[in-house]
Amino acid sequence: MNRGDVRFHILKILREQPNYTTNQEVLLAALRNAGHAINRDQLKIELAWLSANANAVLDTACQGVHIATLTMEGLEALEGTRAIPGIRRPLPGETG
Repeated sequence: MNRGDVRFHILKILREQPNYTTNQEVLLAALRNAGHAINRDQLKIELAWLSANANAVLDTACQGVHIATLTMEGLEALEGTRAIPGIRRPLPGETG
C-alpha cells in the first residue's frame, strides 16, 4: 500500500462529498473501488495521520464510527498549492 497515494485519495473522496464530510464506511468502499487494498484499522490510522500530522482532515468518532471532514489545508494539498510531506502531490494534468 502506497500511503501517500491512499492519503491523496482520501482527500479526493472527501472533496466529492456534500460538505466535504463522510464516514469511514463510504471512504473504505471508495478506496477499495479505486484499487486500494485497505482495511478499517488501516483507514483509521491514515485518518489519524491526516488529522495529527498534516491538519488535512478533521477526524471525529461517534459511537465507534469515524467521520472525516476535509480542511482547507487538505484541499490545498489536493490541488497542489500546498506540499505536505506524506501526501502525494497531484500529477501533471491531474485535477486531484
